Amino acid sequence: MVKCAAFFDKIREIVYNSIRANFPFQMKPPTVFVALRAALSGIVRRAVYVYGEYGMTGFLPDRPFLRWHYRLKTGRKLNLSPPVLFNEKIQWSKLHDRRREWVGLVDKYEVRKFVARTVGGEHLIPCYGVWNSFDEIPFGDLPDKFVLKCTHDCDSVVICKDKNSLDMAKLRKSMNYHLSLNHYWRNREWLYKYVRPRIIAEELISDASGSDLKDYKIFCFNGKPKMICVVSDRFSLYKENFYSVAWEHLPLVLTDRQKFEGLVLDKPGNLEYMLELAEKLSTGIPHVRVDLYSAGTKIYFGELTFNHGAGYDTFTPEYNKLLGDLWDLPKAKTTNYGLKCGGTLSVRPAETKDFDAVVDLFGKDESLQVIDKKDELEVFPKEWLGVYLDDTQFLVAEYEGEVVGTLLAEQVRGPGALIWMIAVKGELRGKGIGRILQIDHERRCKQKQIMSITAYADNDESVLNFYKKSGFASGVTCVEVKKNI
Repeated sequence: MVKCAAFFDKIREIVYNSIRANFPFQMKPPTVFVALRAALSGIVRRAVYVYGEYGMTGFLPDRPFLRWHYRLKTGRKLNLSPPVLFNEKIQWSKLHDRRREWVGLVDKYEVRKFVARTVGGEHLIPCYGVWNSFDEIPFGDLPDKFVLKCTHDCDSVVICKDKNSLDMAKLRKSMNYHLSLNHYWRNREWLYKYVRPRIIAEELISDASGSDLKDYKIFCFNGKPKMICVVSDRFSLYKENFYSVAWEHLPLVLTDRQKFEGLVLDKPGNLEYMLELAEKLSTGIPHVRVDLYSAGTKIYFGELTFNHGAGYDTFTPEYNKLLGDLWDLPKAKTTNYGLKCGGTLSVRPAETKDFDAVVDLFGKDESLQVIDKKDELEVFPKEWLGVYLDDTQFLVAEYEGEVVGTLLAEQVRGPGALIWMIAVKGELRGKGIGRILQIDHERRCKQKQIMSITAYADNDESVLNFYKKSGFASGVTCVEVKKNI
């Protein structure tokens, strides 16, 4: 198959030679031709990025695209029934493990809330701001040194060591180009399809020697760190080495690109703490790579990566199989019900600060509707909600920074769980938020070996259909009895 870029390069060469044949060699090509050539180059670059690195493949659905792209990248047929190798499981996860709450974890700005809540804000690199466009950035307020990058991709990072030497026109063009792209199309990593493109500025952090920080990429499976990839001098020589969690050097993990294998780094003094942070950040996730930076005694969060190398990295057969064996895929496919309103939705355990919003969702405001409601909860003082605080049974859905849904349940004997209520803000009903809350609650219950879930539902067709679509079956019918005194 002829690559798209090579195809258009050939067209450009033919057009260029044709025009040069009609002009004296000493003459500069006409301005209109220069502009046309620049425009054509821009179209080609955008098409190659948007529709796949190797061709105009945007018309292909995800599954056939990944089958074709995997063979092109690895030379192997993609096995999905069932996947065995690490790279195969990444492709399977792209197609079938689509949990909407993970979208906020790959957004470089939104993930900061998760990190602060999970391990503390002291592990966040100081942020100077986030903006929707380049022209909104107040460069006059930024320090002389900083890092600029987009929130939705991985290759827009700009390291500024002297603000006065910035080529603003070139920087504007580059950032606007990245903002215009949807990173999903390159390798069909569905998470990035829903991330809102923005620009974030952070403090430029260096180690004691003034060089770039070492990047500790910790591969975690089911909340447990299993392997570490250390990247140093990433903006110059790009040294890359692998270690076990006991800091044993692992040679020949990759068939190429593992540079400086003989260079064994000293074990960082805070390695155990880094592993502890990685474990907390990866809890409840079948596989994720947690990237951390070590600067002296401080540890900073880098990013969470769900699809290492997009599933095309050149692992040796031994490590491709070893890492694949560590990854327990869900027994059932997790469909991305998705939001029908765009934006970023995250599901997390409820906190005390959420009580006002949760009480509103119970129905005090007429513009708010609930899927299921137990009447006496309406008169509960919000302080009583503290009794239900639990990282599994009391959840909230946060959309664009606002609590728009909640699920309230409790663990009962059996072992089992009892859902008292699922409530969603009125104008966002029918967008899939209730379903996402229910799916996340079920996932958390499974992790705690809770084997059954019961829900009390009003005798309303829409409510009953909601639970039936989620796999619930009708249970014992309750009869309301009442006595006037």
